[in-house]
Amino acid sequence: MDADFEILLPADAEIKGLPFKIPYFEWDGINYPQGPPECKFGSNFELKFLDRYPFFDHIESKLPRSLRGIKWQPIVVQGKGLDLYVAQQFGFDYEEEGYSFKDLLYTLLSPQPIWLAILSPQSDGFDTTLWGDLDSILTSLDATLKEPYHPGFMICHKPQTRINRSV
Repeated sequence: MDADFEILLPADAEIKGLPFKIPYFEWDGINYPQGPPECKFGSNFELKFLDRYPFFDHIESKLPRSLRGIKWQPIVVQGKGLDLYVAQQFGFDYEEEGYSFKDLLYTLLSPQPIWLAILSPQSDGFDTTLWGDLDSILTSLDATLKEPYHPGFMICHKPQTRINRSV
């Protein structure tokens, strides 16, 4: 699936269970930073902090009022893990045991009280903004796969918010 998948967490969120580290290049005995923190989740996912979310102006207008004004830390999810999730839904391939897309979501997001998850097929943005939980991400992704035009979505999560309600 040609799609971008990003997670946005409040900038002060503590991420446990994933060893984000700044990549370094050593030259002549000196380490030089090579970008923002990143980490691997299994062999099929690579997560990278973005210095700035390139489409933030676009999504800010679609955020619910209660989530505006938060400074967000974007994390882009890369690798073939999302493609494997999609292939598995159609019975073609299998995800890595213990490192599935669902495992990634639960590891990264279950400890977080506030988050955004954005799926942007063909980097075209998203059409729908919903309140939801972790299962809402998978449900929305599965529904997207059944559409001839794969609509994107943003799932917003905040405690004590009704789930699966349009924003």
